[in-house]
Amino acid sequence: MKSFGSNYRTISISLRHFYPERWTGEGNDFSIRQHAKDLASFIKQFNAGPVHLVVHSRGTDVALRMAKTHPALVRSMVLVDPAPLDSLLPKTPASDAIMAGRKDQLTRTLEQYQRGAIDQGLEIFVDLAVEPDTYKNAPAPLKQVWRDNAWSIKNLLVDAQEPFFCADASRLDVPVLLVTGEQSPPIYGLMLNALQSCLPRKEKATIPNASHAMARTHPGPFNAAVLAFLARH
Repeated sequence: MKSFGSNYRTISISLRHFYPERWTGEGNDFSIRQHAKDLASFIKQFNAGPVHLVVHSRGTDVALRMAKTHPALVRSMVLVDPAPLDSLLPKTPASDAIMAGRKDQLTRTLEQYQRGAIDQGLEIFVDLAVEPDTYKNAPAPLKQVWRDNAWSIKNLLVDAQEPFFCADASRLDVPVLLVTGEQSPPIYGLMLNALQSCLPRKEKATIPNASHAMARTHPGPFNAAVLAFLARH
C-alpha cells in the first residue's frame, strides 16, 4: 500500500463477507454478480472519475464484469493470475483435465469445511492454488485471515459458470496489464492466455520465481511492474 500510495490515492477494498468479516457461508448475497455491483457502487461513491483497478485471482472476474457494465468507471486494469472465467477456456483435453482437477480440489475442500475441519480444507485449497506446503509454512496471522475467509470459496464453482466471453473482453477499450508468476499453477496461465487473446489493449508481465501469491512473496518486482504500467496510463 505504501508503494502505491506514494503516487496514487490507494484503497484496498474488502468486498462483502471478506476479511475482516468472519463469514460462515450462510446467505445468498455472496457471488460474482453481487461483488461486481458492490465494486461499481463503491467507486461511484468517491466520484473521482475512472480508476486504475488492480485485482488478483477471483478479483479479475469481479472487475471484468464490473467494467463490462460500467466502462466509464475504469481507466486501466491490472489483472493478476485471472480466475475463474471457465467460459473463456478452450475445450481441449489439457484444459478439461486442469478444470477437473480444480473441481476435485474445491469439492474436497468444502467437504472438509462441512466436517468442521477448516484447517485441513484450507491446506488442500491453498497448497494447490499456490504451491505445496504454503499453508503449513504460513505465519499464524495469515493463517487466521485465511480461516476467517475460508467460506469465501463456497461459490467458486458456481461463479465460474457465469458467462463471460471473448466478445465481452474485446469490448474493454482500456489498457490492461496481465500479470502472472513464473511458477504459478498451470490453471492461471490457461485462463490468462485465453483472456489475452481477446483483449484489444494488453500487456503482460511475468514475476520471476513467483507463484500465485506473488504480491505478498515478491512485492519488489511485482510493485515495480505494476507501477511502471500505471505510470504509462
